[in-house]
Amino acid sequence: MKALSLSGLRFRWVVVMVASVGLLVAFAGFVPGRAFADPVVEPQVDPFYVPPPDLANLSPGAVIRTRQVGLTFYSIPTPLSATQIYFRTTDSHGAPVATATTVVLPLGGWTGPARRVVAYQIAINGLAGRCDPSYRLRVGTEGDLRVIAQLVQQGYAVVVTDHQGPRHAYGAGLMSAHAVLDGIRAAEATPELGLVGARTPVALWGYSGGALATGWAVQEQPRYAPELNVVGAAFGGTPADPRAAGKAMDGGIASSVFLMAVIGTSREYPELDTYRSLLNDQGRQAEQVLGGRCIEDGAIAYPFRRFSDFTTVPDPLDDPRLASVFDQLTLGKSAPTAPVYLYHAAHDEGMPLAAVAKLDADWCRQGSRVWFVVDPLAEHISLAVTAIPGVLSFLADRFTDRDAPSNCFM
Repeated sequence: MKALSLSGLRFRWVVVMVASVGLLVAFAGFVPGRAFADPVVEPQVDPFYVPPPDLANLSPGAVIRTRQVGLTFYSIPTPLSATQIYFRTTDSHGAPVATATTVVLPLGGWTGPARRVVAYQIAINGLAGRCDPSYRLRVGTEGDLRVIAQLVQQGYAVVVTDHQGPRHAYGAGLMSAHAVLDGIRAAEATPELGLVGARTPVALWGYSGGALATGWAVQEQPRYAPELNVVGAAFGGTPADPRAAGKAMDGGIASSVFLMAVIGTSREYPELDTYRSLLNDQGRQAEQVLGGRCIEDGAIAYPFRRFSDFTTVPDPLDDPRLASVFDQLTLGKSAPTAPVYLYHAAHDEGMPLAAVAKLDADWCRQGSRVWFVVDPLAEHISLAVTAIPGVLSFLADRFTDRDAPSNCFM
């Protein structure tokens, strides 16, 4: 069986330690917030997540209900509190659904111009409600709270949406796009947050599974939510082409992750259900095992396995019955109007650089302003941390009058 090298494990340990220290530094200037005594229950039994019977009569982004919650980091209470909003959005096929977003404001009042907002898309990469940020941020299992804390410390309001929707459709980019954009609408429509409606300047950010949501959101925004004032989007480790990602993950350490994405996407695209006709006994068992897991316990279920181990055909990724869905799930068919900072690791093990370079070329050809950066030394996990300073610089510039950089056609 393949294994990570000792040097690779040491490097990942360093990355984790740096991230943890970063969180402590981010909290250093904060004072304790309110205490929240209400017990946290899992989403499937929490009435907060129950849609109203008149959901179809509401507009996308309409607020259904709100609540105040505390945020925890691996059993340690933090000074941060948040407003959670349950709102109406739209699935991949135009049907009304509802999901939640968590909005974290900087401590203290706001006396400046329109408050700056960062919509931060977490890589949910899971298939159940307990995987969503609105739950994990409360129970203390969301490692990306370190990034949220850093953004809050810099004065941003941070919007973190359960972007996979109520069916937990991991991999369904259009569902995620709608949820992200409607989450921003819902935040702007919540008076206690003090935003200025659609005039609020908003930047988007996400990595890996969060990049999928961010890329689709900035691509769809001119058509789905043109009133939003999106000033820029930064995302990296992007699964721009699902077939290319699948081929890269086939037989690798992240093979389970792609299997989970196929299961999640099939919840939004019934035509992808045809993959079930390709499954053998091992495949049907894997679907049962993975169907309710989050990334932590799902990723370790079937590492280094070939997808053909689970199917009756030798190369399921090239099966014509799946081709049309993979095509629909590929980024780049329309273009963002907001500036984009697209970053990627040269040694990304699961998201091929060639697919992201093609996305860059497609968007440039359609007139987008894209700053595309490839880190020649990084791989997927390390770039999530090492790219943060560059992203923060890009985001800060987008809230000023500075021209957005572009290296299209260079």
